[in-house]
Amino acid sequence: MPVQRLVFAFKRSGTADRVVERLAAKSPQQRARSARVVGALQLTEAVPWVAALLESRDRAVLDAAARALGKIAGARSATALVLAIQRRGLSRRLVAELARAAPDLFVEVALTEPQRPAVRPALAIAAGLRRRQTAVAPLIGLLEHGSRRERVIACRALGWIGSGTAVPIIKGALIDRDWKIRMSAAKALGALHAQDAKDDLKYLQIDRNARVRKAATQALYRLKPR
Repeated sequence: MPVQRLVFAFKRSGTADRVVERLAAKSPQQRARSARVVGALQLTEAVPWVAALLESRDRAVLDAAARALGKIAGARSATALVLAIQRRGLSRRLVAELARAAPDLFVEVALTEPQRPAVRPALAIAAGLRRRQTAVAPLIGLLEHGSRRERVIACRALGWIGSGTAVPIIKGALIDRDWKIRMSAAKALGALHAQDAKDDLKYLQIDRNARVRKAATQALYRLKPR
């Protein structure tokens, strides 16, 4: 049975209302269970109640709420997840569900707006996970002008997206003073199979940092003809 028909049947019977009411139950298990049902049914009208569960200290409730918002999707779900990241910090589950929930251009626009310290790195990861070419320009901007953490993540995200146009900018990051940025750039170039970066990566094999040398060696291995 299509989800829409199932939702209609749930609403008509009053079951949907009871499920939403149980999002405020005292039992964490019941709140988590209700969140999973709301997500499976994609009850968009329940987003405010599910979003409130993102403040829960119970790991299972938080996880179920984040997953539900990812399944419901849309701007309201994505905004709720961004606000949760703003409050709680960068979290794998919240970022993964943000990547799933965000409508077209939501992440790209948010990357160009003023954000709290934890939010922009989360947005950059989400952009990389979504693998949309529309995120390339804001990620390049982040690589050029962001904080250390933002630049590291922007490199990796560009590699995940597979943006060949970003190769010259990423190659420039190979000579950055910060070893984490050099390492991230090497990994991204390996992911991009950037053949014209071979000489630059070979030079990094004598970098003063062991992790940079390892990243360069691994990137060069990925560039070998198969």
